[in-house]
Formats: sequence, C-alpha cells, structure tokens
Amino acid sequence: MFTYGSSVWYSDRKQGTNTITKPKAVTMLRRVQQHAAQIISGAFQTTAGDVLDAECHLLPPETNLKALGDSAILRMGTTPKLAEILTLNQSAENSRLSHLHLLLNRFTTLYGRDIRELEVRQPYTVPPWWQPPKTVISMNADEAIANHNATVLSTDTVIVYTDGSGIAERIGAAATALYTGEERSACLGSSSEYTVYSGELVGLHLALDIVEGQNTIKKAIIYTDNQAAIKTLANPQSKSAQYIIQQIVKQYNRLICPVEIH
Repeated sequence: MFTYGSSVWYSDRKQGTNTITKPKAVTMLRRVQQHAAQIISGAFQTTAGDVLDAECHLLPPETNLKALGDSAILRMGTTPKLAEILTLNQSAENSRLSHLHLLLNRFTTLYGRDIRELEVRQPYTVPPWWQPPKTVISMNADEAIANHNATVLSTDTVIVYTDGSGIAERIGAAATALYTGEERSACLGSSSEYTVYSGELVGLHLALDIVEGQNTIKKAIIYTDNQAAIKTLANPQSKSAQYIIQQIVKQYNRLICPVEIH
C-alpha cells in the first residue's frame, strides 16, 4: 500500500538533475518498516533497522522502490507504444529532466543498454478464439516410447524430430524428417543473448517449415524433448521469446493438415 504508484513519485535522483538524493518519503517508509519489523520479530526498540531487515528478510525501502521503478520502466520499454510515450513526455517537459527520463537514465547506467534496444512485446500473442494444435505430454518414458512406436508406423504421416541446445556458449536448433531425411538447422547466437528454451522453440519453427513443404500429407507429428515448449504452444501466452512464438503461430495457421506436438 505504501509503495503504490512509486514509479511515478519516487526517484533517487533530484528532480531536473542527475544528482543523487534521498527523498523524505524514503525516510518515512524506513521508520514505518522498522516499527513493523520490531512488532514482527519482538525486537527491542533500540535494534538497528538494518539488523531488523536482515532478520525479517525485508528489502530496504529504497532498494524496493528502485526495483519497482525498474520493473515499471521495463514494462514501458517493451510496449509497442514506447515511441508515443516518449513523444508525449518530451512535449510535456521543459528544460528539466522528467521523472520518466530519470528512470530511463538510471536503467541505462545500471545495465549499459538503451531501453529502446529491448524486445518489443505485444499485449497478447494470439486472439482468444485461436485453436492450438493438439499437444501430448506423456506421463513417463515408457508411455512416450509406446506412443512414438505406434505413430511411426503410419505411412501418411510426416514425422519430424526437433531439438534446441547450447554448446560452446552458442545456442542452436535443428529439425529432421524421419522418412524423407529433410533437415533444417539454425544458430541463434550467443548463450548470453539467447536461451535453450528459445532454441527449442526455433526447433519447432524449423519442423513446421519442413511440414509446410509437404504437399500431399494427411497429418504431421512433431517430437520435441522440451515440455515447456509444448505447453507454450498449447497456451501461447508466454512473454518470453514472444517473437518466435508468433512466427510459429503464423506457420501453424497456414497449414491445412492437422498437427500434433509430442
């Protein structure tokens, strides 16, 4: 309750400058938190506030406020409307640095990156009426093997295997078709910029690329070893690697044959 809207009213920089300051609100919050920690822990009134924070596992108020500000600027920085927000803010301010620019400057100083370099995230990945592909997650290895062996016998089904992994600090993905031997592969880049989860999603993207190239199939089954990727396609609301998920959804929407992902 005390920190509600703190991204609007709190900054560790003096308004209009980059001078570090400690607003009076932080002092008041620290007193309230120290008093609450004394009640929670039963400590003496003379116990230092830092000791109470450590004992009660509480963040110092200024640290908590900074984290809330960083979270707010990340949400604004990844919205498609960032350019409009900055334009409105620029027209509203005079020669002094606005509160938004104070947060932006703090983000750049901490992380060494411009907020405009971050991935843009859409409010939603798919519309509410979108129908996902059929997904199957086996309860154990034996069930997975049995399901696999039952499906590979079908001659009118395209079977594609995918994988994404990291090696030598690089993230890559690949897909290969069982009967035709058709292959796709991709190197995403450094492991400092991409995750194995992104590689698994790109593997599904490559698998659908193979399926799209088949004109006479009745059904396609894609096998991956990553449950997170399967769950993402069953309910693609994940904000992580959203741009890859959107590509996969577009591919799936173009297909005329049913697709299962195991």
